[in-house]
Amino acid sequence: MRKFLFALLAAPLLFGACSDDNDESTPTLSFAKPVLALSTGSVTLDLQVSGVDLSSLASPVTVPVAFSGTAVKGSEYSVSAEQFILGGNNQSLSITVTALDNYDEAKEIVATLGSVADFIPGKNATAKISLGVKGKIMYSFSVKSMTMGETGSVQLDLYTATGAKYTAEQDIVIPIEIAEGSTAVENTNFTFEGAKQLVVAQGKSSGAITLKAGTLETGKDKVVLKTGLENNKGFVRGQYNEITVTIFGSYFSKLEGTWKMSAEGNYDPMEYANLNGSSSEYDKPTFDADMAALPAYNAKDRLIFTEEGLTTSLESTLKNFFRENSGISNGGEFTLYSMSGKIPVQLILLDNVNRYFSAIEQSQDTEAYIGVRFKDGDANKMEMYFIDFDSKSFLIDKLYYEENKPTAQYYPYISFTFERETE
Repeated sequence: MRKFLFALLAAPLLFGACSDDNDESTPTLSFAKPVLALSTGSVTLDLQVSGVDLSSLASPVTVPVAFSGTAVKGSEYSVSAEQFILGGNNQSLSITVTALDNYDEAKEIVATLGSVADFIPGKNATAKISLGVKGKIMYSFSVKSMTMGETGSVQLDLYTATGAKYTAEQDIVIPIEIAEGSTAVENTNFTFEGAKQLVVAQGKSSGAITLKAGTLETGKDKVVLKTGLENNKGFVRGQYNEITVTIFGSYFSKLEGTWKMSAEGNYDPMEYANLNGSSSEYDKPTFDADMAALPAYNAKDRLIFTEEGLTTSLESTLKNFFRENSGISNGGEFTLYSMSGKIPVQLILLDNVNRYFSAIEQSQDTEAYIGVRFKDGDANKMEMYFIDFDSKSFLIDKLYYEENKPTAQYYPYISFTFERETE
């Protein structure tokens, strides 16, 4: 009797153990996560395989995946593959799902594992991805208008709907078109450098396209540009959806003449000193010496550019930099940066200056660059930037200099506006 009772009690345990062994030995396929969310970027569908050593498979096994749901594959999302590969040299247990252009309403992506011989579905044979509404990207040219010399760089910036800078998750190629109102003729008065598009690189918030000046003709100097994003529902206009570029051509070729210092459009010596660490509040004697040596507006200052070079007639402390005569040459175009943005200038190389800006000490190196541009495309108003010196008379040991020329290329700048004398 006792043996019979023991047999009855042991039987369920034995049968149960046999059943568990069968489940564990049957290969199963399952998604690692049954629920995911996606609005921008991408998510990964990972496959979990149990009950088999994949390295022991005699040949690769393909596991098909069907995609369905309210979201449209190919336009609202994309997938890196529609199958998993088990075993072999090209085993792949992940599929990347990337959000594309879902701007209307939240939708759903359903991924379902297909049937595979000798495998059974696991707990998660289906995975659901909630595809959220993607935020639209705002675009704007950096400025409404600009003047270009021999070349010009046109910048487009991207923003989120809240006005914050948008960081591209991948390279964004934006077509550029010539808009109504242009007077310049492409491939005659100007050309595009490369393709007629700009690229906002992955991780960046802006991109640029370069124009080159061609033949200058009166009345044919305006290029109005716009993007090809008008019908792209993922983008919305920002502040400047068009930009007008005025083709000025070479600044260097328009230097010839006599220029007088203007009373307006000049840098502020006191602000320049303060920004570079000189203050009357902390060291008045040094500040006073800096202010006396820094160049300031003087109505009698004259610069005369001729084919032979530059001749000066100066009463301000600019005379401590310029010499009476200097040869000049075209140093190419250069970009300066201010608090308000980029400043494209023409570099002029002078061969007879005093880089020390000093009345008592002459630099051995007598070559230096200045940067010039014509204000708002007006050939009679020239902005001049002093960006290549090593002062021994003001702000000594306070200014930062680059090793290579131009040495003082960072904001703040010593700059003056000169007006062409027409009489």
